[in-house]
Amino acid sequence: DMFDLVKLLATKPMQLAKYFCTGDAKEDEWAHYALAVPYYTHFTSPIRRYPDIVVHRLLAAAMEYEDVDDVVERFRLLSTEACGEVAEHCNSRKLAAKYAQERSQHMFLCKYLERHVVITTALVRQVGASYLVAYVPEFGFEIKIHLDKQRHVCARQIGAVKGKSHSTAVEISIKLREEAVEAMRVIDRLSELDRAAYKSATKHSRGLRGRCLNTSEAQERAIDEVYDTIERKLLELPITLQVMDSVQVILCVQRESRVKYEIHGHLLVKTPANVEAKRR
Repeated sequence: DMFDLVKLLATKPMQLAKYFCTGDAKEDEWAHYALAVPYYTHFTSPIRRYPDIVVHRLLAAAMEYEDVDDVVERFRLLSTEACGEVAEHCNSRKLAAKYAQERSQHMFLCKYLERHVVITTALVRQVGASYLVAYVPEFGFEIKIHLDKQRHVCARQIGAVKGKSHSTAVEISIKLREEAVEAMRVIDRLSELDRAAYKSATKHSRGLRGRCLNTSEAQERAIDEVYDTIERKLLELPITLQVMDSVQVILCVQRESRVKYEIHGHLLVKTPANVEAKRR
């Protein structure tokens, strides 16, 4: 898992491989970090894409150049300018196909997550003022974990650099209002309360009633099923998190439009022992 994260950090800033015409670029610009050879071109069998066809024609023409005078016409070779335009068009189509494939997979996963509670491990890649960016090895993608949207939780950046949104670490602590503490004292005898006290108790105890902070009943049932496995991995506040730290999250889906879904992580934090004691 850690290797995957390091690989992601190393390759994320690098350019994607792309098609180009050698006549449009200097020779020292031909190489690409993902290929361990100085020169590379397509030579696949069977032919799959138009770039393969262009390369096959060029290689065939090069092999017969000394014996055939009309290789340009015979193999329908392109000029440098036309070949460069073909390469750019193929690049745009390749990216479009990749994007369509990824978004299709993303949507199917989102539809699954809407119906199932998935608890998984995430590795912190970046620490923000009120969020974490984490890599999920099980699924191979990144998620954002919003700390500012969690009730009863307070986050403070450590090592922040002026002018930059991220820092080296974040300190997360519990922040309980007096109303929440009072609500937990009476949560087991709600039926004895009058209407106003009942509404106040249920409102202020929201997010404090389960094993973990801010979880729904469905999420709590899922946690109960695997609690023995994940108990030691759950965070206990206060805690300081930094890059490379491992956390347990529930993958959640936010529907931003009819066709746009986004996946984010809900950080699993143990409900403080003193609150559980008040609840009992």
